[in-house]
This record gives sequence, C-alpha cells and structure tokens, in this order.
Amino acid sequence: MKQIFKTEMKRAMRGNGMALSILIGILLGTAHVIQEIIPAYRANLTNFYNEFPILSPHSAVETWMAGSPSNLEGFVFFLILPILASLPFGTSYFDDCKGGLIKNIYMRTKREDYLKAKYVVAFLSGGIAVLVPLIFNLMCSLVLLPNLAPLSTMGENILTPLMLFYKIFFTHPMIYTMFFLVLQFLMAGILACVCLSVSFLSD
Repeated sequence: MKQIFKTEMKRAMRGNGMALSILIGILLGTAHVIQEIIPAYRANLTNFYNEFPILSPHSAVETWMAGSPSNLEGFVFFLILPILASLPFGTSYFDDCKGGLIKNIYMRTKREDYLKAKYVVAFLSGGIAVLVPLIFNLMCSLVLLPNLAPLSTMGENILTPLMLFYKIFFTHPMIYTMFFLVLQFLMAGILACVCLSVSFLSD
C-alpha cells in the first residue's frame, strides 16, 4: 500500500494534469493581482483616506481573489474549480484501463490496496491543485496590502451576519481565511474523488 501510494503520488505531482491545473490557477491569480490588488495598493498610497476618515484602506483579506465577490478572476476560478481539481488525477483509473496498465498492476498488488491509494492520491492532488493558486494570490495580497480587520459597516464585505462564522471574519480575518482554505482543499479533494469514481465506469 505504501509503495503504491508513493508511486501514484509521484505520478500525480509530476503529471501534465497537475502542471496544467496549477498553471491555469496561477494565471488567474496573476491576472487578479494586476487588475485588483495592484490598483488597491496604489489607492492605499494616496491621501484619499486622510480626507475621508470614514473610509478604510483596502485590506488583504477583502481584496484577494476569494475575498471579493466582484472580481472576474475569482468568479472564473471557482467556476472551473471542479475541473482544476480533477485534472491532476481524476481520470487516472481510466488512463490505466485504456493503456492496459491495470492488468500489470493487479498482478503485482491487491485491487483493494491499489484503489485505496488511488483515492488518497486523487484527494490530495485535487486539493493541492486548487490550494496552490489560492495561496499564491493570498500571499501577493498580503505583500502589497495591510492585514486589516474588515469593517462590518462597509458594503463590500463578502459576509453578512446571516452567514456562517461571520464573527470570526470580522475579528480574526486570517483565521477565517485559513479555515476557508482548508474547506477549499477538502472540497477539491472530494470533487477529484468523485471524478475518479466516475472513471470506474470504464472498467
């Protein structure tokens, strides 16, 4: 089981699917930095907020790709998230069957161990493929923008008092952001496993 896991994990991490998924995510994250984060950084350097103290500077947690509901790059990223999660390893079982590799694998190891390793690797690779671009974009936002607590009185917030864990978002925004990233990792991993399960129809 351990050896199969190592082999399959190397295959997933070094495959074209992982590279393509991360590349697409990084391109979207970079486009968001150019379109949203850099302009917010430049706006923070002006004296605009000194003239209107009721307003607050742009903060990292509200400006990054998942922090604002109005940016196109974030919308596209989460729209294609199931695809990004499935590209690295979601169709690997289908590929093994199509290439005839599955017969050689079953001769060397138990089917149960092989499938367990497949699911674990699919889960991890799907989560990594989605998490890497999000962390990249968040780091860019944290480098250029201050890590300020959001103001509940401003209308640009993605959360309202009707939403889950909204108090954490307004008091400890980075804790909320870390929790959000964990949820995205889990969701992406589950989606990759669902794609892997669908590929069993080729068996």
